[in-house]
Amino acid sequence: MLIGSLAWLALTLGLVGIYGVISYLTLQRRTEFAIRIALGAKHRDVIGLVLLRGIVLTSSGLAGGLGGSLLLYKYVQHLLFGITPNDPAVLVGTAVLITAVGVLACLGPAMHATSSDPMKLLRT
Repeated sequence: MLIGSLAWLALTLGLVGIYGVISYLTLQRRTEFAIRIALGAKHRDVIGLVLLRGIVLTSSGLAGGLGGSLLLYKYVQHLLFGITPNDPAVLVGTAVLITAVGVLACLGPAMHATSSDPMKLLRT
């Protein structure tokens, strides 16, 4: 039960970290988005650009994490009870959850950047 609780805590901390990093990187590009909108880009194009960047970052992290977990499962096999270390349901569920958090982390700042006045952002 202790290991399960710590696993949920680790997953929660990881999701908060993913959200923080992706939203921070997106907020840093506000001026770029303002320039794109001022030059005629549509809001959905800017949101698509942000989502693409976030999905690429999330996917690369997922690929590394899933690859590492499949390579190192032999070392934690004796600690797990009730599931196998390379259980597809757990791996896919975690990947879907992390991808969803990555997309949500991009949507908030992207919507904020596209709803702001481009000239106000360019002045600052």
